[in-house]
Amino acid sequence: AGTVQAARPFSPEVDGPVAYYEVTIKRKGPTGAIGVGLAQAGYSKTKMPGWEPVSHAWHGDDGCTFSSCGTGAPFSQPWAEGDVIGCGIDFAKRAVFLTRNGTLQGAPFRGVDTQGLHATLGCQTKGESVSVHFEGPFLYDVASHSLTQPLLPVHHLAYPDGSVRMVNLLVREYVVAAPPEHGPYADGVRRSLAHLLAHAPRHDAAAAA
Repeated sequence: AGTVQAARPFSPEVDGPVAYYEVTIKRKGPTGAIGVGLAQAGYSKTKMPGWEPVSHAWHGDDGCTFSSCGTGAPFSQPWAEGDVIGCGIDFAKRAVFLTRNGTLQGAPFRGVDTQGLHATLGCQTKGESVSVHFEGPFLYDVASHSLTQPLLPVHHLAYPDGSVRMVNLLVREYVVAAPPEHGPYADGVRRSLAHLLAHAPRHDAAAAA
């Protein structure tokens, strides 16, 4: 892997309440192993961002996010050539957020020490090519940025007593479509949700968390 960093760290004094940059994936090479994120000065030049302290990143080959750890958290589908990946710091929220093609993605890294973080890029295989943008206009509307009410997809379940409750779609798919092997309790939850889904009309929506 080869990793490069911006010369100066982001800071609220210079960048304002939200610091942000975007990376266009021009060529993803044989695997698309490109990492976009943030790290403190002096980060390893041979480790992908996110793998080592102190760093936070999103990787394009597997769509996972990494936060100072070599074990990733599933976050998205792999990136495609032409995607514009954004990474920013919300200093007031102490959060690092990620965007794709101008749209805020998933849950941010929260409780982050935002001091001294540099834009950091990593590539693992030959043929990978990106362009980096530190000045707007960006695809993401930084001026309207907000982490106060992230939208989560939900599934409405109609219960026999007439009440309607909501289940996060990611939870529903995890428990019903690909349940873990966690014994009788998980089996019971899966059977109950499967029964409700089979006997209730589906209405997908977005609800504020």
